[in-house]
Amino acid sequence: VFPLDPKVHNPSGWAAALHYATSKLLHLNQSQKEVANLYGVSMSIVSRNYKNLNDVLIIDSRIR
Repeated sequence: VFPLDPKVHNPSGWAAALHYATSKLLHLNQSQKEVANLYGVSMSIVSRNYKNLNDVLIIDSRIR
């Protein structure tokens, strides 16, 4: 069971966070600002949604 029940008000913000997470996992070195600009959302939205993803998926600990 997924531990979060996110309220998706802005699908672009979640898409951007997933893009950023994938970028980190693949060592593509895209910044949150770059990804936010691609999706037309604020960097704070990417940051907040990425934090929620990371809390569940523990992405940061998988990056070497």
